Amino acid sequence: MSDELKARIYLLEQELEQERSQMGNLLEKFNNQVFTFYNISKTIASTNDFHEMIHLIMGTLRKSIPFDRVSLYLADESRQKLTLTYFSGLEKTDKTSIGIGEGLPGRIFENGEHSHIHDLSLFYETFNDFIHVPGEEKRDGAYIGVALKSRNTTVGVIGIDCRERQGLSVDDMDFMALTSHQISVGIEKASLFMKTEQLSQLYGLTGLYNHRVFD
Repeated sequence: MSDELKARIYLLEQELEQERSQMGNLLEKFNNQVFTFYNISKTIASTNDFHEMIHLIMGTLRKSIPFDRVSLYLADESRQKLTLTYFSGLEKTDKTSIGIGEGLPGRIFENGEHSHIHDLSLFYETFNDFIHVPGEEKRDGAYIGVALKSRNTTVGVIGIDCRERQGLSVDDMDFMALTSHQISVGIEKASLFMKTEQLSQLYGLTGLYNHRVFD
């Protein structure tokens, strides 16, 4: 066997090994996403407590998507403002509300479209705006924001970011968009449960607390 033929065989073997490795990585990522999707559904089915549900869902998502911080805004009944209902990794303690169209979360809600920013430094140069809360410290990294929709109506916004530029991929964006439908269903379920529980504690005629509350 000539040296030239040996070299060609070696190159083919290297290419096959590289393709095998890429396919293995893709399969592992796909399995992780399926596992995450299943666990989110399981969480939504197992609890009616909103904060517990969102906390567990975000913990599950972190196993598939490498984000550092997260914020969840939900619209009030008048749909005139958004309230920061859940957050993690943000340096804040006070309750935050923003107007529709205010900041990146407000614009995502207003347009009903997802956002994927590969390089936050370029975003800040262009918009000089916030991605999570007003007055936040600007930093490098990547960001994904998805509109939460229920029956084709936007009800909230989830935003995640990480410190690495290009750290959140297009696949991460697609997966976030996919899970956003699940999360919207979970939020609606928890909200209906909360309203039902509140109604069960009030007299229909007077609107005052009934004996169940005192018991």
